[in-house]
Amino acid sequence: MDKGIGFCVTIQHGRCMAQMFKERGITAAALVSGVDEDKRAAMLSEFRTGRLKFLNLAVQVPERLQTFASEAGLADQGPV
Repeated sequence: MDKGIGFCVTIQHGRCMAQMFKERGITAAALVSGVDEDKRAAMLSEFRTGRLKFLNLAVQVPERLQTFASEAGLADQGPV
């Protein structure tokens, strides 16, 4: 694998996916809401240079928006 970006549905999902990649020997990180600016810049730099092979992106969507998306048929109803 050269490099990849994953789009995760929650912050926890992003962190879980990064851990799964790491357990399989692939350098990965979760770039999620709440990561401070210095750490965010370091992650992006490592991804650009290829030191970090996989970057998971996630934001925490408010529950009421998740509910709206589900009711509107815009969200997957199955397990992640």
